[in-house]
Amino acid sequence: MYFPYLRGKQFELLAIKELAPAIRASGAVHPIIEPVRDIDAGPTLLRNLAALVENRIACTVIINPQVGDMKGVSKTVNILTQLEPLFAASSSMRVGILLSNEQEMRRLLEILEGADRRYRADLIYGTGVIGENTMQRLSDLCEIVTHLAEDKNSVRRYRRIFPRPTTAILRDNFAKQERNQDYYPLEESIFTEDNIFFAEDGYQGFGDYQTIGEVFKEGGSLPRVVAIHLTYQHARNEAIFIRHFCSTPNGSSADTAGKYLEALSKLVAFADAAELSNPALDTFRSHLQKQSFPGLGVIKKLSIQNHIHVAIGALQHA
Repeated sequence: MYFPYLRGKQFELLAIKELAPAIRASGAVHPIIEPVRDIDAGPTLLRNLAALVENRIACTVIINPQVGDMKGVSKTVNILTQLEPLFAASSSMRVGILLSNEQEMRRLLEILEGADRRYRADLIYGTGVIGENTMQRLSDLCEIVTHLAEDKNSVRRYRRIFPRPTTAILRDNFAKQERNQDYYPLEESIFTEDNIFFAEDGYQGFGDYQTIGEVFKEGGSLPRVVAIHLTYQHARNEAIFIRHFCSTPNGSSADTAGKYLEALSKLVAFADAAELSNPALDTFRSHLQKQSFPGLGVIKKLSIQNHIHVAIGALQHA
């Protein structure tokens, strides 16, 4: 199983919504979504989650986000209230709990104790160490389904509570650079080999933060270099690789559309030579053919969608 971890921003959510039919057909993708925008400010999150429910796609929604407008447990009750119709409509929808720190977990337990239902939950392990008593209470209040962690030892710490936990490896494989122009000299590199070794290492799946990375960043200024991040496999049973296709650095932030088409021409030439194909790549090709610039958000969306297509293909041929 592949667990893509996405923030609840517009184009990340659109990426998953548009991929719903492919995700359903694969049966191998379980999105994890961390809300980062004020859930009361608009229907974007709920509308896109409803599309997953309608397509009978299992997903997990973090109820104690650690970044953005919804950070912490102060918004947890509101998140659960807003999502209640979706939980009622889908038994495959789960809550996600980020194991942040002891104080926050105790506050979260109080909320869960007052809830009207026993949620199915996934636990996402970070650097925080949570007391065994707190973890036991959490296990009593929720049906824990999957433990997602970068290091299995962090799950093993609670082996008395979870003697045979279902675990998936979740890590940030994207080597994020400070500036887009820093991607320009980089050559092909391995993005991950987890698609090959997760089962051998005792995991039931693997997850990542696609071509965005774990670090959360709000919108920025116009880029001086447009960079398109593309993951792919040379062969279906091998590692997933990544390349960065960039416009030539010139010190100017003008002509973003022209910079995109320059970077895109490099991407399409590579994809054609490597005989790579999926719907996201087909859309990239159509942009080059039409000489159109869809906006930076759409570029990010297509990069995410390409990566999920690659992960699906990797699992099908593992």
